[in-house]
Amino acid sequence: MKPPTKLERRTFVQQLAAGGFVLAVGPAGVRRLDAFTGLVGGSGETVAGQAAAGSAAAAAFEPAVYLSIADTGIVTVICHRAEMGQGARTTLMMAMADELEADWAKVRIEQAIGDPKYGNQNTDGSTSIRDGTYMSFRNVGAVARTVLEQAAAAEWSVPVSEVAGRKGSVVHDKTRRSIGYGKLVARARTLPVPK
Repeated sequence: MKPPTKLERRTFVQQLAAGGFVLAVGPAGVRRLDAFTGLVGGSGETVAGQAAAGSAAAAAFEPAVYLSIADTGIVTVICHRAEMGQGARTTLMMAMADELEADWAKVRIEQAIGDPKYGNQNTDGSTSIRDGTYMSFRNVGAVARTVLEQAAAAEWSVPVSEVAGRKGSVVHDKTRRSIGYGKLVARARTLPVPK
């Protein structure tokens, strides 16, 4: 029997990258993925973007580059910082979804690709949360909720002060009406997003 060839870690990683070969291990077993599947498709478009383009559904409501709400009610939070043990993906998603009053069962997180539109994507020095990103994500969630509340108030012809976002819907307590965020997407896209 031939002894195993000694392979340096660096050489292994280089050969793996050169071949564009990635294995995913999960509950469904082991499967081969094309390079960056799940983060970026072959065209450079994110998987969420491909799903939106591939469906006949209305365009999503995107009040900021970090947030997208589909007409299905699915809320996608884009995390522009890498997860390196700081809890950035969890913390930033929770901060935004909480301010948005999202239905947690419909919240998804997507890792951002490297792109200047996301601003500073530096993750070193444990700065992902404490450099102001946390508050920025909270503000995005609050602004999106406000626009969705305005959309519902316009839909029902009631003052916006009478409606409130709750668990993925806007409710009007006086009339006991409720409308899901997904059904407000088309109207919300036509409203100005507060700065």
